Amino acid sequence: IYGESFEEPILYHLTKDKEHVAPLEMLKWFANSEYKSALKPCALCLDSDDSQLRKTSTEYLLRADSNVLPFVYPLLQSQKAKTRALAIDVLEHYSDSLDLEELKQALTKERSKKLKARLDNLIFELSQPPIETLEPTAKVHADLDLRLAQQEKSLAKGLDTEKLTPLRWSSGAILSEGARDNILTRMSQLGPKTKDEILEALRLHLQVDTMVPFLLSVEKQYAEDSHERKLGWVLFSSAIFGDNETAERLGNKLDDEARYGSSKSAFYRMEVLRRLATPTAMIWIDRWARKARSKKLKELANKALDDVAKQKGLTADELSERVMVGFGFDIKGKKELIYGSRLLTLALSTGNHVQICDEKGKVIKSMPSPRKDDDKEECKKQKKEVSTLKKEVKRVTASAIDRLENALLSSRRWRVSDFQETYLSNPLLANLARHLLWATYSEKGGIERCFRVDVDLTLADVHDENLTLKEDDLVGLVHPLSISEKLRKLWTDIFFDYELIPPFAQLNREIFTVTDEESDYIELQRFDNIDFPTGMFRGYFERKNWVRGEPQDGGAIQWYTKPIKEANIVVYISFSPGHSVTHYDEWSASQQMSTIRFLQDGEALKLGQVNPVLFSEIVREMNSLQKKAEQAED
Repeated sequence: IYGESFEEPILYHLTKDKEHVAPLEMLKWFANSEYKSALKPCALCLDSDDSQLRKTSTEYLLRADSNVLPFVYPLLQSQKAKTRALAIDVLEHYSDSLDLEELKQALTKERSKKLKARLDNLIFELSQPPIETLEPTAKVHADLDLRLAQQEKSLAKGLDTEKLTPLRWSSGAILSEGARDNILTRMSQLGPKTKDEILEALRLHLQVDTMVPFLLSVEKQYAEDSHERKLGWVLFSSAIFGDNETAERLGNKLDDEARYGSSKSAFYRMEVLRRLATPTAMIWIDRWARKARSKKLKELANKALDDVAKQKGLTADELSERVMVGFGFDIKGKKELIYGSRLLTLALSTGNHVQICDEKGKVIKSMPSPRKDDDKEECKKQKKEVSTLKKEVKRVTASAIDRLENALLSSRRWRVSDFQETYLSNPLLANLARHLLWATYSEKGGIERCFRVDVDLTLADVHDENLTLKEDDLVGLVHPLSISEKLRKLWTDIFFDYELIPPFAQLNREIFTVTDEESDYIELQRFDNIDFPTGMFRGYFERKNWVRGEPQDGGAIQWYTKPIKEANIVVYISFSPGHSVTHYDEWSASQQMSTIRFLQDGEALKLGQVNPVLFSEIVREMNSLQKKAEQAED
């Protein structure tokens, strides 16, 4: 009716016609239109008392363009703090196109400390090149220090700056009180939904060995403070100033905290680990993504892993392999340790168990007692470090082995460059690779050449001759179903001769195939009418990384799923009568499987269509569970 000139009548209905029943639907249509006239009405609706109108308007404005800015600037003068905050949300989204004078004018009139700080940040960003692009020179740092000191500052309640450890610029100078207080002000605004890009950029210009002591001096002042305070800015500051030791402290026992302590605290710590993203942080995230028994923690860990991987252009598994630390071992799995007057060697054996070898190379059970002239305190410290090292290597290796066995199940393939960068470069991964049989695969999935990894990282074929990988080869683990009985026997003998013990069953792995009768079925019925003790049943699926279903009527869990991303398949298992989310046998002491299906795009595949390796592995898991149930009954 009105064409391009319908701005005024629409504005009337959206902002003045309180009795009209369809302003939201009108706005949604308006926001989805291509009319430029939509910019002003949507901007003005940020000042509406209707939360749905505000939400729809914000969503539209954030996907529009910078032409919206002239209609947003006036909203900075609104009497409503909520409106001013939404206006700043939009301005932050178009930070490259802002009018500096408009922001300065709004800053002089802003009353809220929080909103004033956000406006000040926008002005700070517009007034100089991006901080992360600046050279870390003394002059640059002096200029940054002055600019930070000139900004608005508001320290957190209860913070005594006299007790803080100094922060230094990477060029050597100590931050001025004004610059330090600016950083503390920014820290006090951090939270689960709040980040500070300037603070994250400033971290790149700070001296690394001063950041953790500074963080600890802040934490110490709130050690006895309220639970809520410790879950707030103090905790989230760890994502800015923390390191691998911080990540170790945050990640340890996170699952227990989620299940038996404060789940809120556990979930916040997971978010801090995601933001921190150091190698140790990613190792803990990877562990809880696989092993957490808290469903929510597991979901958050998987999301964190996917988010960081996506930022780096990797899959979650590829990221976990790249961040795996080597703990100072060389590529042959050896690490020298000066222990008093002796030179000991730590060596990775089968499954990356850390062995201690004396000066003659003989394996000894534990660290020896100090000699008479040795520094007793230093030796005691080294014993503790070796004990900690063993535990850390064991934990990291457990995740790596779990990842490898899952790769066998899902028929995962590596590009040659990725295989070389991980399994032929990292000492822990290389030691695992030496104890497994690998192969190159064609694009269609068939095996071309089998090989093993030698001690010197050369590759050897079944005749013990050197094998060279081509750049376009695809590398994967060998499942016994994929090779002939004759070839399997040859490789089994080779592994026996070289005393190579795989970290999990590979060549001697149990094999299960679809029968002719089952081929056209969409349900696997081999495990029907078998009673499984509820505690064992639930514990087994959780340890094997199955995903628990949603609670049904009365809170009963009645299915588990296992997504196989590489194959775009979800394995679905239902059972009855179901178990509680928390208690193992609230309804029944035993469970019976109802359905086992292989779903692709929501449709059940015929068993004959399922990848033989995947079918074999799922049946192997169920068969293992059945044996455990029979043993329990006996």
